[in-house]
Amino acid sequence: MFRSYQRRLIKDFLNTKLNKTPHLFMNFKYFKISLLIASTFLYSCSEFSEEAEENAILLQEQLEQEELEGGASRAITFNRDVAPIISSNCVECHSGAGAQGGVRLENFEQVSASIVRVNARMNDRNNPMPPGSLIGIVMRQTVMDWIDGGLLEGDSEDVEETPIVVEEVIPPVVVDPTPTPVEPPVTTPEAEPTLVTFSNTISAIIVDSCVECHRGAGARAGVRLENFEQVRAITEAGRTVARINNESAPMPPAGLLPLETRELFDAWVSNGLAEN
Repeated sequence: MFRSYQRRLIKDFLNTKLNKTPHLFMNFKYFKISLLIASTFLYSCSEFSEEAEENAILLQEQLEQEELEGGASRAITFNRDVAPIISSNCVECHSGAGAQGGVRLENFEQVSASIVRVNARMNDRNNPMPPGSLIGIVMRQTVMDWIDGGLLEGDSEDVEETPIVVEEVIPPVVVDPTPTPVEPPVTTPEAEPTLVTFSNTISAIIVDSCVECHRGAGARAGVRLENFEQVRAITEAGRTVARINNESAPMPPAGLLPLETRELFDAWVSNGLAEN
């Protein structure tokens, strides 16, 4: 099938293009046709892959479409023709601060500055870019046409809806120059320690621990502890504090009072044995 396609292509080319264009290679569109004829001739001399056949047919269809759109080939521009190729095949590895090889291909200026190297890598079968395999022949030919056409940028409205990816610009954080007043922490003043008196502390201890044995006419050892005067008199004599701290003969007889309770008697003595 492809051999008959070659013969038809060469016949059409000789019958039409050569008669119309005396200086064939001055017209770049026909130069591409010449390349196509050369590739088909090489195919007739050796066995090429199916990919070569498909690429040749695809290029022929592109040229025929150009003829239907108006005859002369339109100028290749970056915004309309090259940017989509770079965006889909190169930008993933060649953008931002970590661009591979330090080559960034995010806009017209960057691509124009590196396009000779990019084109060489796109056509390098041993070390292609993008890595893995060569991109399609039509895309590679478009890049070469753009170089030969003078690296035209083109109109901004020709840029596709999905532009080449650029680094995201993070807006600066706006700091309010007016400092926010900081309210001082609310501190609760420490409560003054309560003075130990007979009424608020000692009386209750005496009632719970002493009065049962030290009241009325039969008070043990004749010591009555039924009111402030009686308790104060015994305490001033030193007998109360001595007995409640006597481990061998404590008061009450059941055992020593807790240390915290005994310390309250010491505090009461220090406060002057106040009643209220």
